[in-house]
Amino acid sequence: MKRIQEGRRMQLRVIKVDGSRESYFHTKVFGAISNALAVVGTGNTDVAEELAGAVTYFFHHKGQRHVRSDEIFSVIKACLSGTGNGRAAVAFSEHHHRRRIYRSRIEVVSVDGRQRYDTRQLCMARQGGRRERWNKSRIVESLLASTKMGRQTARAVAGMVEDKILNMQAIVVSTGLIEQLVLAESAAVFEAQRGQATTV
Repeated sequence: MKRIQEGRRMQLRVIKVDGSRESYFHTKVFGAISNALAVVGTGNTDVAEELAGAVTYFFHHKGQRHVRSDEIFSVIKACLSGTGNGRAAVAFSEHHHRRRIYRSRIEVVSVDGRQRYDTRQLCMARQGGRRERWNKSRIVESLLASTKMGRQTARAVAGMVEDKILNMQAIVVSTGLIEQLVLAESAAVFEAQRGQATTV
C-alpha cells in the first residue's frame, strides 16, 4: 500500500498522442486494468489495484518528469501478460487499438446538426472539403476559453464526449452535435461536483 501512495504523490506529466499534456492519474491506470480484467471474466478489485500500483511504482522510480501515453499502454499490457493475465492483456490491447481506429475515422463538419435541413448541408460540407479530423483537445481548449473550468475537468468532459461519439461508431459528426454533448456532460460534471461539496 505504501508504494501505491508514493506513486500517487509523484508529479508525473503524461504526453498524449496529440501532443497535449496532463497529470498522471493512478486511478486511470486502475480503471484500464480493472476493465480489461472484467472483459475476460476475471474482474477483481484487489488484483486490479495491486497491478495498477505496480505500474505507478514503476514510473515513479524511473526518475522522469514526463511519460508518453503509449509507454503507459505498453507497461500496462506487459504487467497483465507477466502476471498470468494474458487474455486480459489481449482484451486491453484490442480495445485500445479499436478506439484508435474509430478515432482516426471520425470527421467533424461545421454545421448545426440540430436542424432537419442540415442533413443535406452535412453531405455538401463533406463533399466541399469543409471538414476536419476529430481532435478532443479542441473541446478542452474551447472550455478553457469560454468557462472557468479547470484543465483537468475540461479534459474529463472532453473524454466523456469522445466516449459517447466512439460508442456511436459514427464516421461523420456535426459541430452542433458536439456542442450539445459538451453541454450535457459539463452539466453532469458540475452536478457531481456540487453533490460532493454538499456531502463534505
